[in-house]
Amino acid sequence: MERKRFAWLMSVGSLTLAILCWIIPDQIAVRLTDTVAEGKTKYYWLTIHHLVQLGLVLGIMLLPWWGKSLSDWGWNLKNKDQTFKILKAFTIGWLIFSTLFVVISNWVSGWPETLAFQATKQNIAWYLFFELIIVGFAEEAMFRGLVYGALKPQFSMMVDLKLFQVSVGGILSAVIFMLAHVSFDFIQFKVTSVDPMQLVVAFVLGLFYVLLRERTGSLVGPILAHNITDGSLTIVYLLIHFFTNR
Repeated sequence: MERKRFAWLMSVGSLTLAILCWIIPDQIAVRLTDTVAEGKTKYYWLTIHHLVQLGLVLGIMLLPWWGKSLSDWGWNLKNKDQTFKILKAFTIGWLIFSTLFVVISNWVSGWPETLAFQATKQNIAWYLFFELIIVGFAEEAMFRGLVYGALKPQFSMMVDLKLFQVSVGGILSAVIFMLAHVSFDFIQFKVTSVDPMQLVVAFVLGLFYVLLRERTGSLVGPILAHNITDGSLTIVYLLIHFFTNR
């Protein structure tokens, strides 16, 4: 009985730690970014926020009490051939599916505006820079690096999902990644906006990213896959904007 209670407490502690590894760096990055980028365009702010967040995450990873190197957290080039083989198949399938989905859904909706900002060269440059490069490094370092690394020791049991196996820790990291896509005001402690479809996509992609992480032992695959998913959608949205606003 005592052993089960201890195991339960360790699991709760691990989950709590993982959630804090998401919330604390994110909220510190929000406050710091607001001091230097408040009033700036959305993607300039997001770029600074994610770079600050990435620095905080790397700093937490380097804390000696973890007893891990950056390589242990996934910053390595292990199994790169397998990584690129999986990415090649994923990229082809994702480009076909996402392009058709976005084009058809926008066509059915009467071609609504796809950009939430003024389409100046500077704004577009920040948009592309963030979605093609920054988002993958910052978010994968946090969710498939720090959060997953905090969960895995206590949630290493594998779950068979028919098409593939993934650890319980991997599933939980995908759930936390999904929750990170809910707009939440921590000061007033309330949800400000939520998109159910976005949550479903975030969870499914989160599972794929963590599958790459577990199969290869590296963050390279998740980082590149994340940049491919977000970057390709960005390009499609830009093309739709330019073609429908000629």
